[in-house]
Amino acid sequence: MSNEIKEAFIVGNGESIKDFNYDFFKDKKTVGTGKLKNDWYPDFYVCVNLETLKSNLESIKNMIINKKCEVFLLNAEIIQEWEDILQYSNVMFIQQLRLLENNPFRYLVDSCSGSCGVLFAYILGFHKLNLLGMDCPDNEDRFKIHKKSWEDLRNVLVMYNVLTQEGVELWNYNSNKNLDHCFKKKDIKELEDFELIE
Repeated sequence: MSNEIKEAFIVGNGESIKDFNYDFFKDKKTVGTGKLKNDWYPDFYVCVNLETLKSNLESIKNMIINKKCEVFLLNAEIIQEWEDILQYSNVMFIQQLRLLENNPFRYLVDSCSGSCGVLFAYILGFHKLNLLGMDCPDNEDRFKIHKKSWEDLRNVLVMYNVLTQEGVELWNYNSNKNLDHCFKKKDIKELEDFELIE
């Protein structure tokens, strides 16, 4: 059995990746969160923000019906908007995960789609995690909740690392400092430069 650490890229929609070449992801495992960009579909899709789910309901319906992603993790309140979603076996709800014993989602007090995307990748067995487009700007009130959710995520991962003795490597590819107190950081250009190497 291989001891290779599984790697995933968790992708947000912040301004920091507006010019990023999404072809980079073609041979990598990805978790997309919130409103997707560039007609790109990740392997796994996470959106727990009800406002975002409602405003993008038609595109999310299309993704689910046409199996654009392997698995979807959503907020169960979306059932009130689209009851037929219950017939799709590849759709999970964050409320379900929070009810499972020994599941780390039980301890994520505050949450946003980004932090849930990281934790979802973790429980799927990915222990090398790369964040892109998680800008968490501090000039808008709604992002205060996001920042708290990232702090909660950091604490949950630290706790589970101790309990399970399974190391997790997490890098935030971003030039701003808003999540520096939670995660180690790298420049996103390192990924773009890597892609150019023959």
